[in-house]
Amino acid sequence: MDELGEHRSTVHIDNDPLVLAAEVAEAGKHPEVVLVATYRYHWGVDVLAELGAAVHLAHRSGLNWG
Repeated sequence: MDELGEHRSTVHIDNDPLVLAAEVAEAGKHPEVVLVATYRYHWGVDVLAELGAAVHLAHRSGLNWG
């Protein structure tokens, strides 16, 4: 979401740190990223932290997919 609360993007990434880094770079400096905490998500948190992103973990059962 942007500063006004408008949806900017939703991206699905299949376990690829380089693709994740490229997507995060599109968001500008110090983006806030929500990551669904699923099996083996830790590498993503590490990549995001190295890029200066603020990482927020979400539990899949608490999301409105609808």
